[in-house]
Amino acid sequence: MTRDFGEVLAAIAARHEARYARVEDAASDAATLTSVVRRRRVVRYGTTTVLGAAATAALAFGVVQGWDALHVPPAVSPTQPTTSQTTDAASTRSPSPTPSENSTGGTALPVLAGWQDAGADPAVFGQVTITAAVTFGGNVVVAGCHPQGGTDGAGTSFPVWLGDGAADWRRVTWDAGMDLDNCVTDLVVTPFGLYAHGTHLFASADGSTWTQVVVDPNQPNPGNGSIGAVFAVGRRVTVLVKQVSVAESTVASLYTTTDGVAWTKAPVTLSRLFDNSDVSDVISTTSGLVAVGASPGGAFVPTAAVWSSSDGLTWQRRTPAGTGFAEAYMTAVAATSDGLVAVGASPFATGLMAVWSSTDGTVWQRQASPPEKLDPTVAQLSASAVASHGDTLFAAGTDYDASRPELEQTRAAMWRSVGGAHWERIPPDALPGAVPFHVTQLNGTSVGFWPPTGWPVDGPVRVLLATR
Repeated sequence: MTRDFGEVLAAIAARHEARYARVEDAASDAATLTSVVRRRRVVRYGTTTVLGAAATAALAFGVVQGWDALHVPPAVSPTQPTTSQTTDAASTRSPSPTPSENSTGGTALPVLAGWQDAGADPAVFGQVTITAAVTFGGNVVVAGCHPQGGTDGAGTSFPVWLGDGAADWRRVTWDAGMDLDNCVTDLVVTPFGLYAHGTHLFASADGSTWTQVVVDPNQPNPGNGSIGAVFAVGRRVTVLVKQVSVAESTVASLYTTTDGVAWTKAPVTLSRLFDNSDVSDVISTTSGLVAVGASPGGAFVPTAAVWSSSDGLTWQRRTPAGTGFAEAYMTAVAATSDGLVAVGASPFATGLMAVWSSTDGTVWQRQASPPEKLDPTVAQLSASAVASHGDTLFAAGTDYDASRPELEQTRAAMWRSVGGAHWERIPPDALPGAVPFHVTQLNGTSVGFWPPTGWPVDGPVRVLLATR
């Protein structure tokens, strides 16, 4: 049996009591933490206000998981007809308003140079951060997360939208029997339709109407399972499922399909590499897939990790558990003209935002963190999103400091690098504007979205169009 969540929090607090004196009655905060714990690719900023930076790191890479129940209804295929539902407010297509002055924390943000606001009505999206954007069926589909597990004001909902890439957007419809996730962390285009996942797995044949997918209706203990990632290469789709076992460890399983209907559980030898690990982001390269995240390097201590695969089913670990990787975790990866760049955090060692680079996705090196003066026993800088625009890289995340007044402990942070070699913190009063962190192509035009994954300040979604 997995230990009670309160015991887990108490254990984390005890481990770091000398460094994080502010930890209080972790057991009583279990319900709050359950709703704000980071899921794949999502840093829920409220977590740090309960346990501090070190405990956040333990939660961030998934050592303690499995709190969200995975309900298993009858299996369905991506093309199976469904009975759909949506809220009246969410189903209404937005008009084409004039671009409004969107704000972040009360400060109006201009648009990054080379982009313009498309004029989409932010009320259609509500208060969310954007996690993924893809082009599918002649439309743009975008997914997001409600801050701290909340909703957009329309009640429980499925945070996925479909639009023309400019001003016309609407909330998608979903099957009445779905287990809704207030955080959808990824969208994956496949030959069998579009897949999305948060804790659960969903599919759509047209990007507009969605249903839940169950890869194994005979799972012996489905209530402790969660979707960790979806991998697609050619005509193969593979789903990573994580199950909680004894002592808060996680056992991984891989399920694969080559027709979008029948799923097969892969041999344990193929899934074992993901035991006790968290995949935070996946990127496609010319040689296959590269996934970034973390694996445990000790009790509640993450080790930054990279995996690569040519088919999405057979994987290899690419990072050593040594200098530059120990006591750190990766949260996002982006392609550059020189290869790949991953960002994350190093909460136990320096407390600084962390950066790694690779020319081929196989051999990785730790880069120097942007210099900051902070006390890592009470403070942490972490990046949760990264984007490449020309020769400039942007990373966005959080600046947490427990020594600040409670309402100011978590602030937004952004970094910039020209050429990927030297990173610098962008002062809050010099933000470059609404940066498109999630970008897709539609009819030859780049469409981007703000705010990015993990951005800790509530602000309206902005749809951005490239002007050059």
